[in-house]
Amino acid sequence: MSAERTVQMNSVLTILSDSIEKLKISLILPRLLERPCILRKVLDNTKYSHCLKLIEDYINERQDSKDETSSYLDYRLIKIIDFFHINTNILELLPGWMDELDDNDVSLLKAFKLLRWITEQRLNKSAVEELKKEKKIHEIFHENEKFKKNIEEFKHQLKSQRINLRWKLAAKESVIKSHEQNMALKKALNDQRIKEEMAKTSRSVRHIYTASVARRRELEEELRMTKVNYEKLVNDNIRQEKNARAEKNKLLLQLEALIKKFDQSIGDKMREKIVLEEEYAKQKKIFDEFMIIFREKEAEYEVAVVQKEQEEREQQEKKLAFFIMNRAARIIQRFYRKYRKAKKRLEKQLQKRGKGAARRKGKK
Repeated sequence: MSAERTVQMNSVLTILSDSIEKLKISLILPRLLERPCILRKVLDNTKYSHCLKLIEDYINERQDSKDETSSYLDYRLIKIIDFFHINTNILELLPGWMDELDDNDVSLLKAFKLLRWITEQRLNKSAVEELKKEKKIHEIFHENEKFKKNIEEFKHQLKSQRINLRWKLAAKESVIKSHEQNMALKKALNDQRIKEEMAKTSRSVRHIYTASVARRRELEEELRMTKVNYEKLVNDNIRQEKNARAEKNKLLLQLEALIKKFDQSIGDKMREKIVLEEEYAKQKKIFDEFMIIFREKEAEYEVAVVQKEQEEREQQEKKLAFFIMNRAARIIQRFYRKYRKAKKRLEKQLQKRGKGAARRKGKK
């Protein structure tokens, strides 16, 4: 795509985009003029606040002028429209106003946007792409012709298949008719067989009914005998119950006598218990007094026993010391006697050696 074509395409798209923005501001402009207070809150202290003066002048002029078709009013309105068309960015300060458009305005806006999109799509396509598209369309046309030819062939085949299907249906109908005749014959035979079975069943039912009547009579007789036996058994049970009650009353009287006897004996035992408790208290008092004396004597006895044990221990120690001293003296005496004997023996040996030496010297 050449640079010149690109510039031209961008120019066209820019014009369409500006037109869409101007259309937006034109669609909401009547409501802006109806609600100038809201517009003042939005545009006050902004670079677009100049339009507020134009709108106020237009509103004041319209209120003062009796002729609504005055050219001066049209001039002021045109100035307001030109201002908003030049400053389309003012829509950024009015984001929610586009949501209040009616259906017709929305449709018109969508149509302009669609026009821009179609234009952009058409402009983005080059001549080569158009040729490719034409070639593709030509190929699709030939394929369509082939499909039409195939459809005609399929129609011819379908027609022949329908004829064959009719013949098959006719054959099936004949087969169905023969089957229906066979079924009618079988149905008649089955009806006859059912009637015969119903007759047999009726005879069986009558026979069963007769047998059931006889069985019912037998059961009624058994029931009568059972009732007689039951009444007899009830009378026997009543008689046994009377005897049991008499025996029970007799046992109750015996039990009451035993209870009275037990109460009397338990009273005697309680009195004996009271006497024994009093005797126990007396004996316990005597025992406690005895224990006091016993503990005193026991303390004295323990002191005497300790003294006795101390004296016996001292005597034992003395006896042991005396025994040790005597034993040591005997051992010393025994060793001393052995020492004296050994000394005497040694002296004798020395004397014998001295005499022998003197003899040897005299001989020389």
